[in-house]
Amino acid sequence: MARRALKLAAGSWVPWYAAFVVAANVLPELAYALLAAGAAVLIVSRRLEPRLCSPRRAAASALAIAAAQAPLALLAAPSRPSPLRCAFAAVAAVCEELFFRGALLPDLGLLPQAFAFALAHVSFTDPVSLVESALLAPHYLLLGVALGLTAEACGYPASALAHALYNLLASLYTLPLDAGAVAALVLGDLIPVAALAAAGKVEKRKPANPP
Repeated sequence: MARRALKLAAGSWVPWYAAFVVAANVLPELAYALLAAGAAVLIVSRRLEPRLCSPRRAAASALAIAAAQAPLALLAAPSRPSPLRCAFAAVAAVCEELFFRGALLPDLGLLPQAFAFALAHVSFTDPVSLVESALLAPHYLLLGVALGLTAEACGYPASALAHALYNLLASLYTLPLDAGAVAALVLGDLIPVAALAAAGKVEKRKPANPP
C-alpha cells in the first residue's frame, strides 16, 4: 500500500496540486511545504534537469518581470513589510517555481501550467476573497506565462530568481483592488510577456554555431 502511494506521488502532479490548493485556503505555511515536497519528488523521480543560460540573460529576464510592476507606481500605497513577510514572499516564490515551472512546465506546456498557476491562487475561504482572487486571475495567468517563458529559456532557477524578486517588490506596496488597479496590473504583466516572447523568437532565428 505504501509502495503504491509512493509510486502515485512520484508519477503524478495532480495529488500534490490538489493538496496545495486545499492547504492554501487553510494554512499557507503547510501549503508551500507540500508544494516544495511535491516538486522535489517529481523533479528527482523524472530527472528534470534545469536548462541553464548566461547570468546576463537570467538577470535580464528577472528585470523584465520586475518591470511589470512599473505601471502600479501611481496607484499603490507604500508599505513597510516585516523581514518575516519578505522572507515568506521569497520562499513562496521559490516553492511555486520548483513545482509549476520545474515539474509542471515540462509535463503540461506553457499555457496549461500558467492556467494551473492562476487557478491555484483563487481563494475559496469566503465569498469576498473568492471574488477578489478571481479578479486577479488574469494577472496570475500572465505572470505564469512570463515565468514559464523564463524557465523555458533559462531554466527554473532563473524563473525562481525572477519570481522571488517580483514578490519582494510587490510586498513593498499595497494595491487597491479596483478596476483601474487590476487593469494596470494586467497591462504591466504584458510587458515581460511581450519582451520574453520576442527574445525567444530572436534566439530561435539565430544560426547555429559552426562546428
